Amino acid sequence: MATNILTKRLDGFVEAGVMTRQPSPSGVEYLLTDKGHDLKGVLIAFTDWGDRWEAPNGRPIIYRHNDCAGEVHSSTRCDSCGQQPDIVTVSKGPGMPDEKWAHRRK
Repeated sequence: MATNILTKRLDGFVEAGVMTRQPSPSGVEYLLTDKGHDLKGVLIAFTDWGDRWEAPNGRPIIYRHNDCAGEVHSSTRCDSCGQQPDIVTVSKGPGMPDEKWAHRRK
């Protein structure tokens, strides 16, 4: 990847608060913020999806738990019963204004 394109993308992550820029002996180092670390689940979920649908030759990367080297995958579980639901519905949360909820697509 061209350096200018990489820098532009990394700058976007810094502006979004996902990474910080730190001086290092080799120039600049980009480090994840807490906001960036919280994206791990999203990245793992996208990777799992891609591995299932777009990796005909096998998984190109595998996420592993540092402590035991076990594989890490994403999963969606119900907070109440712990099951993996086949069907999920959407309900209004406390941060959704009534006027926006009234105009949602059903």
